Amino acid sequence: LQVLHRFLQEECGLQSMMKYGVPFYAYLGSVCYLSAKQDGSAELGFIHGNRLSERPGLLEMRGRKQVAGILFRTTEDVKALLPVLREVVAEARILDEFIRKGKPASPKKHPVKKKKSPLP
Repeated sequence: LQVLHRFLQEECGLQSMMKYGVPFYAYLGSVCYLSAKQDGSAELGFIHGNRLSERPGLLEMRGRKQVAGILFRTTEDVKALLPVLREVVAEARILDEFIRKGKPASPKKHPVKKKKSPLP
């Protein structure tokens, strides 16, 4: 978890915060989190993973509707995937920026819908 923690903060420029007893990482809003599993593995979960580019065998939904994650069993797994992780986190940051500013992230199937203001 320490390798991922340093990577997300130092190389990706994300701010860490604890929520629900789990480290979350934010750009404008929450982008991802790190979760230690009971079997000793760790998951890097992306809050809007369902909207990230498909990467077969990497981002897994595991029955969830929105969050997609990457499971790591060893530090070597993390180090081997750092180049791909840079791309995924960069895309997640761009998506976060568009979500926070209310603009569609891409011409994909699921554009971000603007919330209607309750005020006239």
